[in-house]
Amino acid sequence: MRLSNEILKKPTAIKALMVLKERGPLTLSSLARELGTNKARLKRYMVMLAEQGLVEVEECCGMRVYKVSEEYRGLW
Repeated sequence: MRLSNEILKKPTAIKALMVLKERGPLTLSSLARELGTNKARLKRYMVMLAEQGLVEVEECCGMRVYKVSEEYRGLW
């Protein structure tokens, strides 16, 4: 799997992947707080990562939970 150039230019997106890999599934709010960024910017990055299959989104108790995809987890 290859990351797009656009994602590689976004350090926060890469950090989000690293945090999700280390800590496991998180809500957008929790991930934004962990990274010290705002939710709107982070959501754009998470959409980009999901479109490339790097992140999966699940509904849990009415909230979206983000996690590193199984396919990507095996490559890292």
